Amino acid sequence: MALVKPLDFEKIFINYFAGSAEIFVVVAMIFFAYLGARFRMPAGVFGMFMALFIILLAGFNFDMFLIPLIVVMVLGVYWILSKVIKY
Repeated sequence: MALVKPLDFEKIFINYFAGSAEIFVVVAMIFFAYLGARFRMPAGVFGMFMALFIILLAGFNFDMFLIPLIVVMVLGVYWILSKVIKY
């Protein structure tokens, strides 16, 4: 049986709950989207929430920084284009 240190959150959340770092990022983004929808956050507040998540993730592992950054960039471009292009 493996010994789990109680404050080793990296190992607990990434290895045991998600299985890999990439899956952890996707699960965390889905969880944050759920929190945003549950508490009906405005787009600006949710954007700041995601920006903080990206900054914290960059401190953990720079390779994992790129996945949510690309998602947020795509959402930002979509938001800008939705304001510019009117149907």
